[in-house]
Amino acid sequence: MEAIPHPIPRTVEEVFSDFKGRRAGLIKALTAEKENLSLFGLPNETWEVNLPVEEVPPELPEPVLGINFARDGMQEKDWLSLVAVHSDSWLLAVAFYFGARFGFGKNERKKLFQMINDLPTIFEVVTGNAKQPKDPYLLNPFSGSRILRNFSGRCGSSWRWLQPIPHPIPRTVEEVFSDFKGRRAGFEYKALTADVEKFYQQCDPEKENLCLYGLPNETWEVNLPVEEVPPELPEPALGINFARDGMQEKDWLSLVAVHSDSWLLAVAFYFGARFGFGKNERKKLFQMINDLPTIFEVVTGNAKQPKDLSANHNSSKSKSSGKSRPAESQTKAVKMSPPPKDDDDSGDEEEEDDEQGATCGACGDNYGTDEFWICCDICEKWFHGKCVKITPAKAEHIKQYKCPSCSSKRARV
Repeated sequence: MEAIPHPIPRTVEEVFSDFKGRRAGLIKALTAEKENLSLFGLPNETWEVNLPVEEVPPELPEPVLGINFARDGMQEKDWLSLVAVHSDSWLLAVAFYFGARFGFGKNERKKLFQMINDLPTIFEVVTGNAKQPKDPYLLNPFSGSRILRNFSGRCGSSWRWLQPIPHPIPRTVEEVFSDFKGRRAGFEYKALTADVEKFYQQCDPEKENLCLYGLPNETWEVNLPVEEVPPELPEPALGINFARDGMQEKDWLSLVAVHSDSWLLAVAFYFGARFGFGKNERKKLFQMINDLPTIFEVVTGNAKQPKDLSANHNSSKSKSSGKSRPAESQTKAVKMSPPPKDDDDSGDEEEEDDEQGATCGACGDNYGTDEFWICCDICEKWFHGKCVKITPAKAEHIKQYKCPSCSSKRARV
């Protein structure tokens, strides 16, 4: 139904304009005309209730499916609140999907979120405040009218329950962030890196529509979407397996990563909306999330590492590690320390700032003094030695270091 808009939004301002247009359409739908199915907000400030797109995976993150089936089993205000919560999550997912596609860095993501967060949420507009009304799904997750979904030509006949809302339910900023980190770890450390071969094999195009789920316990699962609609949580992109063999593997993994980032954000702010997070709480949650590299950055190796990090520390290896290294060694293992001083004080400060901005490609934590780090010779990302189980002594004997992600990538034919 809805292709990516043209012209495609590529800058922070253009993505925000797209966001505002979709948001205005959703507000109209939820405050004037109320109908059913999937609710789409369009960039031209209109809305449309329609079946989901037929093509999978979709070009954009999709809104929650089956909102009509819950309508008559709930109080109208509660049903509208539920749709509003899902709409807020979807808007954020679409905005940051564009951001990921067009390489928004940490500062651009921060700027975009600040612009979005200055607007009241759809939920706040619909309810008149940021307080969450009585939520029948929290009292009984299966209350209200829900049916098995079955859209011929798009969805297969086999469906199942996968992920009800986790227990204990994350209600505070810290709890929601912990849930986010757990789900993210399933993608970052496993499905799209260390377990990439297993993930690739599970996404067989001959199977039915599949989704990649990150779970709060730092695991991942490729499976069919949940059986009933509307689902309890925003759902990840459907049909990722169908795109696998039609793309280069690295491009396919990047596509999955972009959708995974959007989904993680949607789930986190879905919880935030359900439990009445205000503007300051949303800002705090986003800052915590934005301090981590995105899954897309991890998978593509485009995390905002200082450009000259490798060069800086290659020149100070012997001082940092306390050992001289053979000139021919390609291993970039170092114990981080302030860069050596030279005659150019301003350049010195710039180097130090760059180092302190470095983040580990595994855990996402920032550089700290007196820590052993190692750089992958393939993707040139830096890691804590402890995160990739490499000690300084072990690093001395490595001619070329490959991180877990690069070590597990499928051999191209």
